[in-house]
Amino acid sequence: MIFLVTTVVNANDVELTPDASGNLVLTKEQVITIANYIKDLEEENSYLTAQVEHLSNSLESERQATQKIIDETDEILGDLKSPWFTEIIPWLNLVAIGILIVRIW
Repeated sequence: MIFLVTTVVNANDVELTPDASGNLVLTKEQVITIANYIKDLEEENSYLTAQVEHLSNSLESERQATQKIIDETDEILGDLKSPWFTEIIPWLNLVAIGILIVRIW
């Protein structure tokens, strides 16, 4: 589970106040609050980027493992369809019948 802690800047934290000439300005504390918020967002972005990288690598590993299993299964199925295997099946049936007969005795 991932927990992210972020600072939220709300309208009360950055309320603009007019200066003597009527221009709206931020106080030093408000600028610091916004700068800290931006820093927190950058840290969260770095963390999430690292998580994406890790999950992408994990996904690629799982894809490779799955492809290997598919290839091995295809190889086994190919062996089962080969002519020598289809010729040996009747012999295997005879062996199974022989084992069953021996077991009954």
